[in-house]
Amino acid sequence: MHLEDDLYNLAMAYWELQTHNYDIEHQYHALLGFDFAELGLTSILESTIDRCGEIQATEKPLVEPDTDVIFRNEVAPVPNNSVINVAVRAIMSGGADFTHKADGWQIQGDRLEYKDTFEKAGTIIITIDNPEPVEVVQRFNILTLDVFMAVLGQVSCTYCANRTSTPLSQVSTVTARHILRYKGVPSYGAKRWALIEKISREMMLLGQLKVEVQGAATRNGTENYRGSLVITEPVKREFNPFTKQYVVTSWRVRPGTWAVYDMSQDGRQYIGKLDHQVLLYDHREQRGAQTFAKKLMYALFVVPGGTYYLNNGAKKSLADYLKLIGEYHETDDASRNTRRRNLKRLGEALDFLVGRHMITTSMTGSVSGYIKARCKPWHLQDILDTVVEIKKINPVTCPT
Repeated sequence: MHLEDDLYNLAMAYWELQTHNYDIEHQYHALLGFDFAELGLTSILESTIDRCGEIQATEKPLVEPDTDVIFRNEVAPVPNNSVINVAVRAIMSGGADFTHKADGWQIQGDRLEYKDTFEKAGTIIITIDNPEPVEVVQRFNILTLDVFMAVLGQVSCTYCANRTSTPLSQVSTVTARHILRYKGVPSYGAKRWALIEKISREMMLLGQLKVEVQGAATRNGTENYRGSLVITEPVKREFNPFTKQYVVTSWRVRPGTWAVYDMSQDGRQYIGKLDHQVLLYDHREQRGAQTFAKKLMYALFVVPGGTYYLNNGAKKSLADYLKLIGEYHETDDASRNTRRRNLKRLGEALDFLVGRHMITTSMTGSVSGYIKARCKPWHLQDILDTVVEIKKINPVTCPT
């Protein structure tokens, strides 16, 4: 019975450390490093139990690392270049139904890729560093976008504070709790921990995105390069009391090779502006108007890959807006993601943004009302071809 008592006491000692956020596996791996077949096991168990008590009495668990708040006067800097624009659209084109989306992810040889070509920025290809790339792309969602924006904000804040010619050496700190704060999430307890788990998964997905650039025009001529979109390194894990599992909650982040050319004193320094309100819009898929509005703002006025839309607005057909945000389906199917449904959601999103004084449109009255009145099967293509001009109201000024 003595051995059984020791094993029970050891399990309770481990539990005490875990529930107080001591990461046994990473910080105190020696506590686990014994063999149950060893001689003198009782003595080893007792000394391990004593060591657990000593740790809790004399040492503190890892604290959440300090990090800069990205928003100043409700505006955050974010990199605004073609690579980031294509990456954002690649994420928007993901999801469980990604194979049905126009101009989206394609199978090329033995890999899955999202590609676009520009006159000066060259051909930009986004790929997945995972043996199961389809599963990764299927998991992309609106929260992936929001987490990506928060990461880009931290990276840009670090760069704007240092203005260096070696941006790849600049390390930023990202924490799940800061991201929740940026998104204004009020939940507590199990719901909050569930969101922290989701953010940790999104960070893992972002770390698997790779970028390949061919024929980009730079100050030194034409360049070809490849690398990660962002390089993430876990810093701290915490014990989730509801799942009884550790989850990564803090990361060190560095930008990929693209920053040498598009966020460097020796190259171009294109910094965009993220209005906090856009990040606060709901990321849940059932909130169709807000999720479509978020996508439109990210693609047109936050990281459009240039300043044209910011200065002149956008003038596209409704079909082209749906393609831009990865919501145009080639054919209607039995799922809810039909062109007619997404047209209505697009109209609601435009009205949502107009109502919040973010944009103006060239239409008189409600865009969703216009679509609803004409959205018959025999008029669908005519509505898709309708051109609507969108302009941003009072472009925000980045305080950096």
